[in-house]
Formats: sequence, structure tokens, C-alpha cells
Amino acid sequence: MTHGGMARRWWLGFALALVVATVSSGCSTRIVRRNAEKRLARRLEEFLGPAEKYRVRIYGTTDAQLVAGRVRRLVFEGYRILARGVLPVEYLWGELREIRYVGGEAELLEIRDSDLAVEFSEAGLNRYLREHHGRYQPELTVLDGTVRATILYRIAGTPAPIAAVGRLVVVDHQRLDFRAEQVETPLPIHPDSARSLLEEIVNPIVDLRRIDWPLRLDTVRVEQGRIMVHGSATVRQRLERE
Repeated sequence: MTHGGMARRWWLGFALALVVATVSSGCSTRIVRRNAEKRLARRLEEFLGPAEKYRVRIYGTTDAQLVAGRVRRLVFEGYRILARGVLPVEYLWGELREIRYVGGEAELLEIRDSDLAVEFSEAGLNRYLREHHGRYQPELTVLDGTVRATILYRIAGTPAPIAAVGRLVVVDHQRLDFRAEQVETPLPIHPDSARSLLEEIVNPIVDLRRIDWPLRLDTVRVEQGRIMVHGSATVRQRLERE
């Protein structure tokens, strides 16, 4: 299935959860919104992965609008998520605006606009990289504005470090890749070859396709010990059930 198809199914599932949460909450003006928020927060673990905590808040929306299939503004947060049980995410924040859903089967979904932010920690990404590339002992050091990446590469059975200072870039709105700029290694190889080896081993640092999160990555910023990525939901228009 294409990423677009997976995103469509993801958001339709989210809409269905919203419908069920609303319908199950009854019609009291004091309980519909809060019950819907609590039920959605519980469902986020199914959609995103286990977490220390999820929180959902609905703003600017009356209970009558909720029951009628409309949410003006929905904000969700997740703390210390293990995305799909694989990728450690320190913090996730999302705001969805003008959501519309129709029918108990969530046959239609419209998200007019959205903003999303994802934060990764240096320690979390290093654990993730070592689990997938343990033989090279990859390590990232996240500084203010730059990233240092190091691997151990063996030639004739002897390990030697390849290190580089560089930056993170967003690729195809789906990945975070490391771009080496200053390379250091005691190995008797050309710096361009060392750069290529390092990038081939550590990249992608993050790939949303591996965790099936329906997000579009737009910008990345690094600070001491953490990486912040901003983007949006990959669905900005009406969707129909496939």
C-alpha cells in the first residue's frame, strides 16, 4: 500500500474513533466533549504506539457540533512514545483544525488545516541506531545547530572511527538524513569515500515509512541534545472510504 493509502486509512480510523467517542458520550452538554477527549487519548496508543501519556483537548466546539460531526480545533500530545514499538519519540504535539466526519462509519473526513511537531532526544535516537546498526556502533552528538555522527568501520579486521560534523535535512517530507560536511578518520581512504560510508550506514536517521505515521515533515531544527521537526498531517482535504 502507498503512503497516501496508509495515511488515508489512518485518518479514517481516527475519525471513526472520534465518532464512537462522541456517540458513546451521550448528549449531556457537560460530558460529551470531555468523554470524547478521554476516549480519543486512549485510542492514540493504538494509532501511534505505547507512550508514557497521551492527552487530547477539543477547543472552540460545542457539544451540539461534536454530535453533528464537526470539531473546530483538536490538540493532542504524546510524551515518550515508542512509535509502533520501534522508534523512540520524546514528544509529539499536533493541532487539527476544522475536522468534519459523517456517519457512524466515519465515511467522510475533512481536515482543513493542521500543524505538527515531533521532538527526538539524542539518547533515544542513539538507542534506535544501535539496535539497527549495532556492528558499526553509531552515535550522534546533537549540538546547537549541528550534529556530529560517529561510526566504527573495520578494514582488515581492525576497527577505526569515521566521524563527521554536519547537519540534518528533511528528504521527501518523510525522512531525516545526516549530511556530513567535515569528515575525520585515521583510515587510509579518501574523505569523500569516508563521507559516503558514514552516510550510507546512519541514514535515514528517521523514516516515517517504517512507523506508518501519516505526517509530512517540513523543517528540522537541532538544539543541545534534541531534534525538533515541524510539519503537518498528510491529509488536508475530504477523504472517502476506499
